[in-house]
Amino acid sequence: MIQLALETSIRDFSICLQIDQLIFKNPCETPDGRASASLLPQIDALLQQANLRPADVGAVSISLGPGSFTGLRMGVATAKTLAWALNCPIYAVSSHAVIAWQAAKKLANEEACGIRQIAAVIDAQRGQWFSQLFTLDKRGNITPERPFLIVEPQAFLSELKDSTWVSGPGLHRWQQKLQLKPAIQFTEPGLWNPSATAVAELVGQANYNTPPVDPMELVPVYGRKSAAEEKLLAGELK
Repeated sequence: MIQLALETSIRDFSICLQIDQLIFKNPCETPDGRASASLLPQIDALLQQANLRPADVGAVSISLGPGSFTGLRMGVATAKTLAWALNCPIYAVSSHAVIAWQAAKKLANEEACGIRQIAAVIDAQRGQWFSQLFTLDKRGNITPERPFLIVEPQAFLSELKDSTWVSGPGLHRWQQKLQLKPAIQFTEPGLWNPSATAVAELVGQANYNTPPVDPMELVPVYGRKSAAEEKLLAGELK
């Protein structure tokens, strides 16, 4: 099966095609931040690179967030439209799970990895993170421990168990400002941003159990209301 995977929860979005075990990917540069104007052309270019037509795509997968409001709206709308137009199934995974999966692949290859905890962190703005904890078993499988939370970065890190690895785009802004306990570590920066390749791989993991979803019912996971919505609800905007 040919799977088209999208990851648009961060500014530097990515796309990939998975053909059996072969991955075609495109760095998807977004000049002047115009991601919404470049996503479909990038998908078309990637299909041409792989000598495929849109009709050859057998499944679409997308990360749902939390993350960039604009990126998530754009990515989910594109994935839903493609799945509907191509009459193919659509799969959705959380951006936290994608981050944890990328870290899990690295950690599972390390000697004496054992059972660890992975903390996936995403910038929630306002000096906060969207955070979610995952357990990594000896076979490299990840299991979410609880729903994601909005946390204060330093307080969150201070409460983590020993042998926890922290990864995610939330670290870009905060890495130099945080203090870690000796038994807590950051993954390498190359693993922080969720990628379309990891979306495709995670959808294919039998233990993660990702069933197809109804494209008409699929909505982004923003994690919180926008600042404008919160002001409106508080009566600060007329």
